[in-house]
Amino acid sequence: MPYAVGETSAGILKGAKGEPLLLVMGFNINDGRASQATMVLDINANVWSIKAQRPFVGHHMAAATYGNKLYLIGGYLNGTTENMQIYNPVQDKWAVGPKPPFKTSAAVAVAVGDTIYYCGGVDGGNSRSGKPINKCAKFHVPSNTWLPMAYMPHAVHHASAATDGKLFYVFAGRESIAGTARNPVNYTQIYDPKKNTWKSNTDVGGPAATPVGRGGMGGAAYYEGYFYLIGGEVRCGATWMGTCPNNKLTLGPLGVFNRIDRYNPRTNTWDRGLPGMSLARHGAFPVVGPRPKGKPGTGDVVFVCAGGIKQSYSEDTLCTYMDAM
Repeated sequence: MPYAVGETSAGILKGAKGEPLLLVMGFNINDGRASQATMVLDINANVWSIKAQRPFVGHHMAAATYGNKLYLIGGYLNGTTENMQIYNPVQDKWAVGPKPPFKTSAAVAVAVGDTIYYCGGVDGGNSRSGKPINKCAKFHVPSNTWLPMAYMPHAVHHASAATDGKLFYVFAGRESIAGTARNPVNYTQIYDPKKNTWKSNTDVGGPAATPVGRGGMGGAAYYEGYFYLIGGEVRCGATWMGTCPNNKLTLGPLGVFNRIDRYNPRTNTWDRGLPGMSLARHGAFPVVGPRPKGKPGTGDVVFVCAGGIKQSYSEDTLCTYMDAM
């Protein structure tokens, strides 16, 4: 990658000629150029370029794609924010969308149908203060309008989320104050947009709990009927997991996981569907995209780019992809 960043947001879009693009944005505490950069990989050409700078440079932004546009919501920028930024890859332009109803960072967002669902995060503070929230709102793209929706059962930040095209799934996260990697939780929370209702693993008959609670996994990857939770972090010595490393949990000496957990919503079961990551990371934002042209194998792949190799803030330039099985 052109720059080393952590605390990233990412998405898959198409360029003016229909070429598949991977977008990655993040934060580098020592390099303002890296924090400002919209890094775009032409997947088939295997070439990175720097595109138009987004209006608000923040990090820990929730990300969702709809209609070949990338929506970035919230994030840290001298405190929690209530921004929405929208990128059009064909025009290489950013636009500022309507502000969400609440300020937050390290929240989650997914698009189901023509609506983006946005939940959780840290409110009323910055990366060292502020409480987790269970607030949610939905953005109806065609009408360019934010609307109310049911709040999550459990307030979390740094959770992982995805959709199967019908429901909104939120996995794990933390209940600690702001950015500290304490108090990881193993909640599985599922929202039904048609019913405007939530269910969680703490409900009788609810979904199975996430096997190992943690934060910093970025988005969950949904592929061929399974959800994949990749990497993540905890504060060494400050959780029930004890000191680092913890080989049983595949927690490394620097407080970062290389584990990949797979959830089957049809059977409501978890397993370890894949071997661990080639390099343990947190603060990346896994996304499913097309396999690079000419590379062996069939089907889509999961891209995992940038992020950190040690608990708390760190950054990297590594960009990898893996087969989901």
